[in-house]
Parts: sequence; C-alpha cells; structure tokens
Amino acid sequence: YGLFAGFLWETPVHKRVLRNWLCWCTGSTAGLIEMQLVIMGCFGIRLTESMENPFFHLAKSVGIKGAFQRMESLVTAVWVFSDLLLLAGLLWCIRRIGGVLNPRMPSKIIVTVTVLGGMTIALAAFGGVVSAVRMAQTAVAAGNLFLGVGIPLTAVFILKVKDMKKKDFKNLKKVLDK
Repeated sequence: YGLFAGFLWETPVHKRVLRNWLCWCTGSTAGLIEMQLVIMGCFGIRLTESMENPFFHLAKSVGIKGAFQRMESLVTAVWVFSDLLLLAGLLWCIRRIGGVLNPRMPSKIIVTVTVLGGMTIALAAFGGVVSAVRMAQTAVAAGNLFLGVGIPLTAVFILKVKDMKKKDFKNLKKVLDK
C-alpha cells in the first residue's frame, strides 16, 4: 500500500489536510489496538496465536438474545463491506496513478485494462496448477519487495540523473556563452 500513498499525497499540503490524515491514522490505529486488546483479553495470548482468525471466533460467542442469537452474520457483512471498500480504494488509487503516469489516457480505460489484466492473470495462475497460498509466499513477497524497495530506488536514481543532466546543461551553456 505504500506505493499508492506516494500518488495520494497532493503537492500543496494544507494544515487541514495534514490534520485530517493524522486524525484518521491515529483513530484507525487506536481502533485496531482496542480490537487486539479485546481479543487477547478474551482468549489469552497462547490461544489467540493458535487460532487462524481469532476475530471470527470472538464473533461466534457474541449475541443479543431475541434479536441475533449469534453475531456472525453481522460481523461477516461488515467484514465483506470493508473488503469492498478496500477494493474501491485500490481502484481509485490505480486511477490516480494512471492519471499521473499517462494524463492523456482516460482514467476509466486505465482502470478497466488493469482490472481485466488482473483477472486474466488470476485465472491463469490459479487454474489449479499453483495454489493461492504458494503464490502468496513467493510471488507476492517478491512483488512487495520490488514495489517497496525497487521502485523508490529507481525513482531516486531517475531524479539524480535528471539533476545531473540539468547541471551539465547549465555548465555547457556557461561555456558556450563565454
């Protein structure tokens, strides 16, 4: 997600925008910490470590007598909604990145091509030959390393090269002017 953050940040940073970012980050972090504390308080550290999804186990035991015997369906609905919001956020970020990298192409085309390409790759990769878990352990880890380290280093290198060319051009112009 760090790759997207670089394209979301707008150049003229107003104090209100910065304050909103900080408030949302602080609130989200506090919410996640509270959720983790509730889960660990209910199950303990060892049991929480052994569970695959402790949040869903906690939701199985919560209920309102008469209305909902168990809150699993409500928790699952909220969980799916948050996944859909994440997908919408990713598509919006892809639209922003496409707009920055290729401003002449309409953003709808960029998003459509990206989604269709991702679907094609997913269907080809997970057609039964390679499992999703195996792909997450190898290809996703390598992709994250590339996106988190490779692209920022490449961007820094390109900026250095552009800066060097500007300095060389200015030096050449000074020599020609004399």
